[in-house]
Amino acid sequence: MKRYITTAILLSSLLAGCSDSSVDVPADETAAVEISYTTTGYSGSRASGITTDDGWDDFNENSVYSLDLFLVKDDKVTLHWSKEYPDDAPNSTDCHTRHAFVTDDVELSHERIKDSDRIYLVANYPGTFSVEEGSNPALNEVLDADITATADLTRRKAFVMTGEVELTESMKTTPYNINIPLKRVAAKVRINLRDKDNAAMDAGAFTSMMLHCAGKARLSHRYDIYSWNASNRLTAVNSVPAEFIDNSEWESLTDITEPHPAEMVKDGGHVYYTYPTDWYNHKDNYVTKGCTNSSHSAAQHTDPDGTERTDRVIVRGYSAGEPIVAERQVYAIVQAPFNGKSYFYKVPVNYRLYKYNDRQCFSEHVLYNEILPLYRADRNHFYDVTAIIDRAGAGTPEEAATNPYFTATIAPMNDGGTFDYIYD
Repeated sequence: MKRYITTAILLSSLLAGCSDSSVDVPADETAAVEISYTTTGYSGSRASGITTDDGWDDFNENSVYSLDLFLVKDDKVTLHWSKEYPDDAPNSTDCHTRHAFVTDDVELSHERIKDSDRIYLVANYPGTFSVEEGSNPALNEVLDADITATADLTRRKAFVMTGEVELTESMKTTPYNINIPLKRVAAKVRINLRDKDNAAMDAGAFTSMMLHCAGKARLSHRYDIYSWNASNRLTAVNSVPAEFIDNSEWESLTDITEPHPAEMVKDGGHVYYTYPTDWYNHKDNYVTKGCTNSSHSAAQHTDPDGTERTDRVIVRGYSAGEPIVAERQVYAIVQAPFNGKSYFYKVPVNYRLYKYNDRQCFSEHVLYNEILPLYRADRNHFYDVTAIIDRAGAGTPEEAATNPYFTATIAPMNDGGTFDYIYD
């Protein structure tokens, strides 16, 4: 079935982070090396009315209890350095603050650093890294670890974060103050509801349950790299494994009708976390280079800033239907009141519809930055979803999950527009 957007205002691509990732040269060239970190802001999503979110201190999103630093040369680890903070005194900082954690350390002297290509930093890793002096293992082997999270809805103590800095020739020549931006591996989701009169619904007036969250993730942030194979078809290198996705359905209505834990409510919304997931159908809706379809105008090859691009690609079947693997799609089922009765609705975490959804040809830039992100929950992103309950819903959660009519309208309230899914 073909989908169209009505009364839609599409948000432009949102930029990541607000941390200062620059480096400063000390005035005295004999000065000690200083290394700091910042926790970057959550990037906004198309289902969000914000560009960035600094992270909530009251939810421990910026707390740092441990740091593992790796000096890397030719993708080999030449040094592993670690630091821990007391359980009752974590380092905590907002995304505008550079927090120094190394100053004049003999192990991380300029002499040691200048023989490296980059610095990789991990915060709050729950395990233990074992790198013997002089062993020089490959970085991807050291980071070949999966992290997991508890499934229960309780406030987390800490979030695993990763970051890296490429060392320039200038940084190898002169001791620098080096700042490493850290990004959380997890994504954050908040489900907010409004009634038919556009009034905010109290968090206690509705119940919810997230489906298909990822309870497991790869530690390395390089999991989501795309490449072109010999047939010029796009492949997802190291994409999110299917076994990381929680495909279990609810066992009973109780799973969805339980009140949301008070400690996981923020500003009137139900808060959830998920590790990265990807529900784009790379098999059936595969992407190939080139587009010779003369019926497509140049508009779909033009970026929002007006830049015309010639690196065109074609997405198989994109105009015919939603290109997803349904059992991987992240969404919420909510139970909410409408006209005095209680109904069930499906609330997706992304809009999932592109402004040129009746076309198949795009630039690579649009593909990477505007299409594929519609079908993912990316690390360090905040999916702040507001849904409007403006019609009767389904009588059961199963019906809401399978019948698109009961999908709640997602509204970017800051622009005054709404998204309706229309099925013909």
